[in-house]
Amino acid sequence: DEALVRNQDDEHNLRLRLAGGRIWQSGAIQSVYHPRNSLRHLFAQQRQYGYWRPFVVKKHGQPGSPRQLVPALFVAALLLAALLLPWAAWPAAALLLLYGGYLALASCAAARAAGAWGLLWRLPAVIAAFHIGYGWGSWRGLWDVLRARSPASGFAKITR
Repeated sequence: DEALVRNQDDEHNLRLRLAGGRIWQSGAIQSVYHPRNSLRHLFAQQRQYGYWRPFVVKKHGQPGSPRQLVPALFVAALLLAALLLPWAAWPAAALLLLYGGYLALASCAAARAAGAWGLLWRLPAVIAAFHIGYGWGSWRGLWDVLRARSPASGFAKITR
């Protein structure tokens, strides 16, 4: 669907599955990925992916997978913990401790799998940019979908 700035492949795969098709992956297929050159650009890309997901849900009436919902729930938990800070610091401390542990484990696993231990110190910020960007974008997209608004202009152009 060319009306979607992001998530075209996700929406296409959903249409295939709804029509009874199956999605196959093959190690024989080769592609080249050009990563974003900064955390800011990566965050913007993931924010767009998250933003457009509610539009796909609206179009097809199919909920997102748990993998797609968790970043939005995490962002909501972060905001709630921040709001509770004046009265109770433990929710924020617990959330940050758990997420910090997750980031450490995921970063070690990724560095090990890639054989690139020199990247270990960068990986937590990269993973957090994925999660928080996608989660924040999901909430913003849901806000626009629920208000029956056209996609916001800031999300209508592909970021690089």
